Amino acid sequence: MRRINFGLFSIVSVILIFATFYSFSEVCDVDELKLAGNNYLHFLSEFFNVMRFPTHVLLPALTKLPFYFAFGLAINCFLYSFVFERIVYLIFHKRNDDEENAQQDTPVEL
Repeated sequence: MRRINFGLFSIVSVILIFATFYSFSEVCDVDELKLAGNNYLHFLSEFFNVMRFPTHVLLPALTKLPFYFAFGLAINCFLYSFVFERIVYLIFHKRNDDEENAQQDTPVEL
């Protein structure tokens, strides 16, 4: 695998951080029964359950203090951004790398 595309990684990280923050606020609204029949906002509140996964599920000690809670969510966003960037790399650039390696591995005829 080649180097990480930090531009894509940064963009996806920022998008996921904002989506996680917004979905967390929607979870609070669902808990206070302020959402009435809006499916989009209910979807966002359920999206928070996905964004909580690995750190808050595997390390429940991160949920005790607000700083650790937010830090765990940021780690999750960065982890999902890295996975997304690697998937994009595999889809669009893996074929080019395979062709380059095949050209380098072929013996040169004299």
